[in-house]
Amino acid sequence: FYVLPTETKQYPSRLARSAWHLADNAQGRIVGFSGTNDNHRLLPLQVRQSDPPDASLKATNGKMLQIILSNPKYSTIAPARIPGSRVPKPLWQCLLDMAVSEKVDALIDCGAILAGVSNRAAAEHILPLIHGSRFQGVCFFEPQASPPAWMVLEARGRCLPRSSAPVAERNTFAIFDDARCRGADLKLRQDAVGMVTLGPGMTKDKLMQAAGRMRLLGRGQKLQFVGTQEVSDKIQRVFSSSSSSS
Repeated sequence: FYVLPTETKQYPSRLARSAWHLADNAQGRIVGFSGTNDNHRLLPLQVRQSDPPDASLKATNGKMLQIILSNPKYSTIAPARIPGSRVPKPLWQCLLDMAVSEKVDALIDCGAILAGVSNRAAAEHILPLIHGSRFQGVCFFEPQASPPAWMVLEARGRCLPRSSAPVAERNTFAIFDDARCRGADLKLRQDAVGMVTLGPGMTKDKLMQAAGRMRLLGRGQKLQFVGTQEVSDKIQRVFSSSSSSS
């Protein structure tokens, strides 16, 4: 058997903090912003949602739904085998292969299919697949960097921070991992296409935030959606149920 001292180390107590602790201050100085308001009932008790006074902004949720519904393309991630063997290829590799074959500009993984895989490993898998295409590298977030930063893995293998890389993110294949599907901002091409992964139990708020990574969505940029066979089966059951009831 194996003994993993770091992973099995125990401590007499544990410190944990969340957004609720940040909001709990004596001065009551709490300011925040979100592009979606679906979770306003889950905010800390000290926080009160303030709706924008501009009446046109109140239609934002409906406009986003309309834009997403105008991008109806959905595909199931097809399983594959490692070349030259009968061993099935990992699902995350099948996803990346599919993203390249569909010629999209960005992978927005709000379905967390890349969970457990480092962003650097995903970028290294994609790099040879985009050789000879218009992409000059892969842009991804590296949480292990000091400080954590967006990086650009160039076609020749050199990896540099986005701020100092000679290749602009609009000329790269972009990877938004699950944690970067909210708040992250990359300047992609005006006609860029993003591939959004869907996961079981995903909420509307999370999907809206992920779609919002395409800053020009509906103004040139587009989306398409992918999911595992499990997700596809659930979509089919819902569709069949709604069709039979109508």
